[in-house]
This record gives sequence, C-alpha cells and structure tokens, in this order.
Amino acid sequence: MLNNYLKVAIRNLLKNLSFSLINIFGLAIGISVCLVLIMLVADQKNNDRYNTNRERIYRITHNRLNTDDFVSLFATSPLPLANKLLADYNDLDYAVRIRNGFGTDWVGIDNNVNIPIGGFFADPEFIDLFQLELISGDSKLALEQPNSVVLKAETAIRLYGSTDVIGKIITVGELGDYIVTGVLKDTKKQSHVKFEALASFSSLIQLEEQDSTLRQSVTDWKNRTSGWVYVQLKEGVAKESVEEHLQAINIEIYSSMEDYSQKFALQSLTKISPGPIMGNEIGPGLPLIFVYFLKLIHKTNQFEPPRRPFLDCELIEVDEK
Repeated sequence: MLNNYLKVAIRNLLKNLSFSLINIFGLAIGISVCLVLIMLVADQKNNDRYNTNRERIYRITHNRLNTDDFVSLFATSPLPLANKLLADYNDLDYAVRIRNGFGTDWVGIDNNVNIPIGGFFADPEFIDLFQLELISGDSKLALEQPNSVVLKAETAIRLYGSTDVIGKIITVGELGDYIVTGVLKDTKKQSHVKFEALASFSSLIQLEEQDSTLRQSVTDWKNRTSGWVYVQLKEGVAKESVEEHLQAINIEIYSSMEDYSQKFALQSLTKISPGPIMGNEIGPGLPLIFVYFLKLIHKTNQFEPPRRPFLDCELIEVDEK
C-alpha cells in the first residue's frame, strides 16, 4: 500500500513539475521565515527576565500630541525628569539617566592602537538597577567620578588582552581621556540595553559645562531625544501614582511652551522588547507586530480547508508490476 502511495505522489509531481516546485519552494521559504521569526521572538522574550525587580522597573516614554509624523511615540524623555521625580516625590528607589554619545569610531589605548567601541553615559545606579556584576572595581563608586569608565570584560580583553585593566587610560575621540574604574562580568544575562562601555554621567555634566560638541541635555527640558530615564518604583507604589506625578510635572514645565505638547508614560521593563514601534529606541529591538503576526498564522492554521467529496477526486491507476 505504501508503495502505491509513493508511486502516486511521484507521478503527480512529475506530471505537474513546475507547479510542484513552486509549491515546495514556497512552503520551504514560508517555514524558514516563520522559524526565523519564532527564534527572534523567543530571543527577545529573554531580555531583562533575569532582573528580580523587573516588575517594578519602568522606562519613561513620551507621546507627542502636536505632530502628524508617522511616529509620535518615543522611548526617550527629558533627562531633568529624573532629578525632578526624586526631589519632589518619594515613590522611587532609583531614577537613572542614560545618554547616548559616548563611544566613537575609534578609542586610543597604549601603543597608539585604535579600536572602536560604543556605549553610554550613565548614572552610578545603572549597575544596581540592571543588576550587573563587577569582577573588579566597586559598583557604588565605579561611575561616580568624572572621566571614569566601566568596560565589559569582553571589551577589556579586546582592548588590552586582559581584564586586569583598572587604572588604564583610554582616549575617546573629542570626549577626552577616561580612566577604567570597573570591569563588568560576562554573563548570560540578556538585556535590551546593548553597550561595550559605560562612562560616568558626571563626565557628561562636565562636558556640557565646557560647551562640548554634545547637545545640552542634562538640564534642558526641551531636549526630549538624547537620553532615556529608567525608574524603579518602591515596593507597594502603583504605576498610576507615578504617572500622575509625571502629568503634574508636564503641566508645570511645559504649559507655557506651545511647541511642546506631550504625554509622559511608564513602559514596563518586560514590555520594551518585543514592544510597540517607537522613535529613538535605545538599541535593536523586535516590534510587537511580529508577535501578532505569528499569532495570526497560528490561528489561521487551526482552521482546516473543506475537504472535496470523495466522488470529486481523480482516480489514478497504479501499475502493480
């Protein structure tokens, strides 16, 4: 019986060779694309799940209300929000500022070797907020002083061939010289924030005071695109309570600015990637639309096409010889 089925299948394939190849090739492409999407979604779903405080950590986003652009929702927010929330309210454990602009196409080290790295300026609490581990250096002090930098272990090895680099000096383009004050342990912990090095936020403050090439952001409420603010709520504090504070700050600061109409919101750490399409994302991420796409495919495959009546089938004679 099985031989008969094989013979029928082969004859049908040969009889409609071009049509069969198109169907087989299309099926293979479709399955491959779906497998890639499933792997991407599964990978992104692992982001930040290691963090034991993930249910209390949020990113402050802003939605521009006076724009007709395709993207009006942004992952960035004004950096002064962090200090304002800490000073005026008592709902947060941390309010961490992260600023782009650190890193360059090349970093000068000993022996005039130039190697590219990329990273951010960050508050000292960044290490505790994202529960990172140091193999050398003090997590409380590593990002405290101006012109200090923390390297990932793999970055330290790439630059110096070793993780024993505390006290080494790297030159980061026009941003100046930085002393290595800490080395982060390489782990399998996966985060949506990708970087090779972190410079102290006090370095950024100093650079902006010196009128550097970086756009003002530390105290500029009008700069909504250069940095990100992450907060960790105290235990028992509701997300809605902090969003009310953000609304009050929004009215206080921007009510007299006609060109700055927006709404601040809190985005859960575990909803960032996969997440909604936003402008100024902090790193590569997977839009949530791919998850919906896979769910749609799954739901579609649950429905079987109507079967043709048996009498409608074409009978094929099989040579038993």
